[in-house]
Amino acid sequence: MRRLLGGKIPEALARATVVLAGNEYLAAYASRWNDRTLFFPTVVDPAKYEAARRAVRDAAGARAGAAPIVVWIGTPEAGRFLEECGGAIREAARRSRFALRVVGAPAAARSIPGAEVVPWSEDTEAGALASADIGVMPLPMNEWAKGKCGLKVLQYMAGALPVVASPTGGAERIVAHGETGFLARTREDWIERLVELVERPELRRAMGERAASRVREAWSLERWAPRMAEVLSRCIRGEGMEGLEW
Repeated sequence: MRRLLGGKIPEALARATVVLAGNEYLAAYASRWNDRTLFFPTVVDPAKYEAARRAVRDAAGARAGAAPIVVWIGTPEAGRFLEECGGAIREAARRSRFALRVVGAPAAARSIPGAEVVPWSEDTEAGALASADIGVMPLPMNEWAKGKCGLKVLQYMAGALPVVASPTGGAERIVAHGETGFLARTREDWIERLVELVERPELRRAMGERAASRVREAWSLERWAPRMAEVLSRCIRGEGMEGLEW
């Protein structure tokens, strides 16, 4: 991709009527070439995940007494980050029993013994998350990760799951540490936080409910769709973007 695009990104940014950036890091980058850059976050539709949660509650008896489920969702390419966190996950599972569900990355799942492999589909992803108990998003601490916008975290939280995530890739802004989940910087952080959530179901429920409320309030499609409509309307009318600081 770098070879294909070369220096074209700055040129494209400079020519754009408006630039919508999914996080502050990207907004700062784009602003170097275009002062009509707006922070505009990735959002999800909470209704989709709330419907999946209702369906899970209706079938809750089937899981009575079962081990908690830790879930990861992503592309096969992103699965390498889960693999890199595999040692911490295995150690956490050794200390306190849980199952690992991997959605969308079968090779990564095979690298962690006992992991459940779930194919990704748009129709089933909400159910695959809502029927789990804890969501995880491990990422490297590098410049590439800073440009990610935290979709995994938002999906987990919309499904009322507490999150354990690396403090990058959008999670550092989305996750309220100790309230809706945990930010884990080190291998021991990952182990301790996973074990804590596995062993404390009341904490999982409380964090998960707060997480779902936080998504509805700040990162919902309902909240941001009118703002997108306003941006597009101004573009069509040839107007500026003054006053659209969110």
